[in-house]
Amino acid sequence: MASARKSPKEKWWQFEAMEWVALALAFLGIVAVFCIFFIRRSVIEYNVEHTYAVSDPEFFGSALALYDPVPLPGNKIELLQDGDAYFPAMLAAIRGAKKTVNFEAYILHSDKIGQTFRDAFIERAQAGVEVRLILDGIGSGWGLDNSDVGMMKEAGCKFVYYHPVLSWRIDRTNRRSHRRVLVVDGRVGFTGGAGFADQWAGHAQDKDHWHDVQVRVEGPLVSALQNAFEEHWIKTFGETLSGAHQFPALPPAGEMKGQVIASHSFSVAPVPLTQAIAFAAAEKRIWITNPYCTPTGDQVELLV
Repeated sequence: MASARKSPKEKWWQFEAMEWVALALAFLGIVAVFCIFFIRRSVIEYNVEHTYAVSDPEFFGSALALYDPVPLPGNKIELLQDGDAYFPAMLAAIRGAKKTVNFEAYILHSDKIGQTFRDAFIERAQAGVEVRLILDGIGSGWGLDNSDVGMMKEAGCKFVYYHPVLSWRIDRTNRRSHRRVLVVDGRVGFTGGAGFADQWAGHAQDKDHWHDVQVRVEGPLVSALQNAFEEHWIKTFGETLSGAHQFPALPPAGEMKGQVIASHSFSVAPVPLTQAIAFAAAEKRIWITNPYCTPTGDQVELLV
């Protein structure tokens, strides 16, 4: 029985069709990457003018009341400069936890600093404390060993990556969480710019160690930090936080007024807007310390 053979012409057409399909898929992939990383939503240019000063009641009464929660009085806020100050303070708070530890960070790596925090989380979880961790899928996902994650989970820590790299949701690839939040027993909170890796250890003593700051918070403002953590915890883990062990009654702990302004993916950029409002209300001086300096056009005009 004679077998049917394709002619050279038929093979050529089949090969050409496969090439066109591959080319089309590659083109669609390039378009998808371009849309994810380079196409941005239209940005509103804010009309912010110097209509009141920081010392005027309107500053807190209207300008910063754009967001919820509004500025809260009665807080104690301590500035901690460099790893020599904030790492011991944060570890002491974790090790002293009695009920809950909620931790979110962009960077937690498997080095000396990262594993010190890992061990603190594990010890508290084994002691019966509820420990929850949210780590960014890129910032931590490439520097935290799976063995360390496994150890924390085995000890009882609830762990989740925020937008993990290996996900079918490629539209989330460029949506990262840069939040740094630690809340212990719902009563003591920390936030700032630090990463939890060896580069942040010490006091910026050389080019391999970095300067950064954190703040330690007590008072009603801690509940706002807890809300910021809970927002991403619900989104990634699907669990709400409730009860007095998460949101206890918080009496005044000091005389400072403070506000937590959390950034959101594809929001109307509350952080840059609030910064612009603060710039416009300045009376004498503006001091800025930040590892990244990418001001918007509105902010540059106000600073000038």
